[in-house]
This record gives sequence, structure tokens and C-alpha cells, in this order.
Amino acid sequence: MKRWKFAIALTFLIFLITALVSTAGLLVAGVLTKDKVPPGISVGQIDIGRLPKQEAAKKIEEYYGNIFKNEYIKIECNVENTNKSFKIKCSDIELYPKAQETVDFAISKKGRGAFERIIYGYFVQKAVKAPLKIYYNNDKLRQNLMSLAALIEKKSRNANIYLLDGRLTKDDSQNGVVLNIENSIEKIIKSISENVNTPIVFDYKKNYEINIIEPEFSQEKLKAIEDVIATYSTEIKSDQNVGDIKLASKAINKIWLNGAATSGDKPVEFSFNNYLRKEAAIMEKNNEGYNQVASTLYAALLLTDIDRAGVTRVSHESSVDYIEPGLDVVVFGDTIDFKFINSMENPIMIFHR
Repeated sequence: MKRWKFAIALTFLIFLITALVSTAGLLVAGVLTKDKVPPGISVGQIDIGRLPKQEAAKKIEEYYGNIFKNEYIKIECNVENTNKSFKIKCSDIELYPKAQETVDFAISKKGRGAFERIIYGYFVQKAVKAPLKIYYNNDKLRQNLMSLAALIEKKSRNANIYLLDGRLTKDDSQNGVVLNIENSIEKIIKSISENVNTPIVFDYKKNYEINIIEPEFSQEKLKAIEDVIATYSTEIKSDQNVGDIKLASKAINKIWLNGAATSGDKPVEFSFNNYLRKEAAIMEKNNEGYNQVASTLYAALLLTDIDRAGVTRVSHESSVDYIEPGLDVVVFGDTIDFKFINSMENPIMIFHR
């Protein structure tokens, strides 16, 4: 019984000595590596493991400093069916490495605390590829990207629909292209930090650096418009009304109205005044230019199968010289509007010639 107790005590003593020796080893390793980078750390293409911190920082500064002094940031832009290349000289945006900050961050990636860094640095091999910390002039980088934007950006274009020799004619739409400057800066800095020698790709399919702006009316949408169901025209009698007629015609051009089959339980109501307001029209007084366009639209509407019960219309107190009695319409400010609902099954589009 006494021998058994002695054996246990002896075993515990041996374990305690081993633990003390191991702890002492770790402490010695910690002291010896206090000013060194743990092994297994690289920054881009260079290995800084086991180097003194100052030497590692100097190596980073010299290596990347030479690259940034002479090289270019290469950007490949994939925009639909077009590829464009663009270069930014590193020195033009005052690009240089933050060497000491890079070293400190790289060491922290080995472990959060000193004890953990010793374990992962010397006893458990844990390779770390740390990002390069850099400085750059944000304003100058932004200016360069604005030059790139000028090369690739284009406005979207709606598909056009018009009458040509009495026939319905359509022109194709075009997607717009916009360079997202903020996202582009983020992508460039991230790419340089991870691998400075790799070309940076801006791909429109990712919709991040390059954004595709779809037009309001594409040729796909206009495929549903197959026939002209009604037309009406009026003659301009006064040159004073020309400007207002053009503005009102523009306001209601290419207005798409879903039919009963696509609108659900509550059809969308067309409001002439709402579209005028979108063109910043002045509506505080009676305007015969606006009235003539509204009257012409009403006359065309009467030639369709749209339910008259859904039409809101106010006529002039006396006849006008540009349209037959009973077809005229008055619109004014917030009080008098011309409204209707497309009660037909199919969608319709309003456009002027």
C-alpha cells in the first residue's frame, strides 16, 4: 500500500518536472523571438519568416518600393462583347508599401496573443500569406478611374417605336454602362494587397465594378406591341403653343399601360397632369398647348375599346379651333386632370409621331 502511494507521487513529480521544462522552453523561445517574425509568413512573393522585424520591414519596403516606382496597375475591363485595357502608373497615385504595419499585421495573423504566436510559429507549422498594407492618394486614383469611366461608359437607350409610312417600326434598345468608382477603388486596393503583379479584371457579369443599366423599354418588352389600334392628329394653329405642345408630347411619349390581364385587381390609372409634372411643366394657368395634346390623346382613345366609364375629362366652356366639339379636353394645375384606365386585356403604349 505504501509503495503504491510512492509510485503515484513519483509519477506526479516526473510530470511536474516535464511541465516546468516545457514551460521554460516556451519562455526561452518567446524571449529569443521577441524581435523576430515567426517562420511561415510571406507577403506576396517574399518570405519574411524568421527575419528580425526591422529587416523584414526593410525587405518589404525595398521589394515593393521598386515595383511601385516603375510598374503600372493593369486593369482589364470586360463590358458585354467588348474588352478594354487600362493602365495606371503606380507613382501617379503615390502608391508605396506600409512596411512596418504589414509586418505587425502579419505577425498578428500567427496568433492573437504572444503565447499563441509561439505555439503556431515554432511548434505547429501554420503558413500565413499576409496582405500588403499600402498607402495611396485616393483623389489621384479617383481621377484615373474617371478617365477609365470616360472610355467605357455609355448611356442606356430605350427601344424606339414609331410610324413610318403608316407601318409600326421599332428600333433596338441599348444597355447603359456605368463604372462604380467606389467599388473599383476597393477592388484595386484589395488586388494590390493580395498580389500586386496580377492584372485586375473588371467584369460586367459580376455587376460590381461595372454596372449595366437596363433601359426602361427594351426590344423584348416592345415585342408585345404588334399593332396600331388608334391614331389621331391635330393641327397647331398658334406658334405660341409650339413649345408647350412639344413639352406635353414628350411627357406622354412611350407611356406603357398594362391591361386588365396584367394589372391585377386594381388597374393603373393614367394621369395626364402627373406626366406633365415629371417634365417640370408650369401648370398654374390655363395652357392651350397642354390642352391640345390632351385633346388629341382623348380623341385617339375614343377610337379604341377602352371603357369610357373609366375616363375623367373636362371640356372647354366654348369650342376651340384645333379639334372638333366634344373631343376637347382641359387640364389645369391640381384641380382639373385628364385620366383613364386601360380596361382592355392587353397592354398599350402611347407614343407620338
